[in-house]
Amino acid sequence: MVEIVKRTTRRGESRYDARVWVDGRGVMKTFARRKDAEAWAADAEVRRYSGVLVEPAGGRISVAQLAELWLESNPGKRESTVARDRVAIDVHIVHIVPAVGARRIGGLRQPDVQQLVNRWSETMAPRTVARTYGTLRAMLAYAVNADLLVRSPCRRINLPKGVKRAPRALSREEVAAIAAKIDVRYRMMVWLAAMLGLRWGEVAGIRVSSVDVLGRRLTVSEAVVRDRHGRSMAGPPKS
Repeated sequence: MVEIVKRTTRRGESRYDARVWVDGRGVMKTFARRKDAEAWAADAEVRRYSGVLVEPAGGRISVAQLAELWLESNPGKRESTVARDRVAIDVHIVHIVPAVGARRIGGLRQPDVQQLVNRWSETMAPRTVARTYGTLRAMLAYAVNADLLVRSPCRRINLPKGVKRAPRALSREEVAAIAAKIDVRYRMMVWLAAMLGLRWGEVAGIRVSSVDVLGRRLTVSEAVVRDRHGRSMAGPPKS
């Protein structure tokens, strides 16, 4: 059922309230022009019959509330990944731009996201902007999958372009020069990382039992990672 009601504001301006009923509850939007109200109502009817019209209360939660729901939505996510996502949310979405953290997700539009990215670009490196935007995009994609939103505002967002530098392999002499500057207790970590291509966490997770000297074999079975509170802990390798 579609209902469009014309009313007059205190300033004498005409407004049109378009309402679609879903399971006994009304989804309503207000427009300045009747044709806009009719167009929205027609589209809402199509989405209602196809089963994709979102329950109105979903879009009322804030970006900060959505962040918590998203973080808890995947219990299988690595602790280090959760910690990284938590930093992105706490620092770049809620603290730096508190207005966005308090905004309802249903009121967030594509220009709002683009403005947020532009603001990040003023103080953050392009790679950090892309990683932080990826967190926000994942949150809003979760909102769509959870039927909290019909469509994500993260569409056709222009990200800053970083300068691509060609990777350069260090020579043995350069690795030796770096290792010579390291405390002797940790010097072997430099060689393991450089010669075997191990990540820092994988090197830090090596134990005596990981090394088979006679068989000339090194087993990487765990790594040092950080939990969601930033504390170091042992965990499985990333890959």
